[in-house]
Amino acid sequence: MQYINIEGKGSTITFTNIGDLEEFDFNVDDLNEDADLEAIFEELDAYAQSGEINLTCDIKSCKTINPEEIETLSVEKEQYEDERKLTLDDFKLINIPLTDIDELIDSAEIGDILYLRVEHGDSFFRIEFDEEEHKELELGYCDCSKELSNFDLLAKDYYDYVCDTIIPEYLIKTYKDTSIDLYKFEPTIIYAKLFRVVYDKEAQTKVLEKLEVPAHYFLDDSKTIDEVDDILEI
Repeated sequence: MQYINIEGKGSTITFTNIGDLEEFDFNVDDLNEDADLEAIFEELDAYAQSGEINLTCDIKSCKTINPEEIETLSVEKEQYEDERKLTLDDFKLINIPLTDIDELIDSAEIGDILYLRVEHGDSFFRIEFDEEEHKELELGYCDCSKELSNFDLLAKDYYDYVCDTIIPEYLIKTYKDTSIDLYKFEPTIIYAKLFRVVYDKEAQTKVLEKLEVPAHYFLDDSKTIDEVDDILEI
């Protein structure tokens, strides 16, 4: 067996269809008061932290690494032995199609509310794979320029969080003898936002409409809004 180690700044991006908010006793059209917004985001955060939201809602989630903030990239022939430092140039980057978010939108009902949650922090992946099956070192990479036009990127800004990132879990889905041997993630900033599913008559398809409510931040209170925006590249 071989092991690929990736350490650096990364994110967990999760889209959750939370329906019409009835379960939370909120009407999204009445969310005008800061207290109402604070209450719903904190309740959603509690559901997400407990994992309860995973049991009751449709979810699409993705773990990413920022290629420009990789601190360590290495391969080992045996566990914790013969570690060899690498760079991204040593890997073949395989483009990952952007299908998960579209599938979630397609399965949603008009009027449903989608909860976007971006957790950003320190990530470490240790990936175990069969050396015989895995002849060439590969990593998943989300190249939005191959999937979306410039207009799409402006209209669908929720893709920004996965565009141009490394997707380590690509290996797990592709090779039968590949698994995550170790994964550590310590979020420092959590960013949350709400979208509504609407029907675009011109495009004749369902799309996401950003709700005009302020984004919400959790965790590191020492960060200013500008610093958070820089981190998340909003």
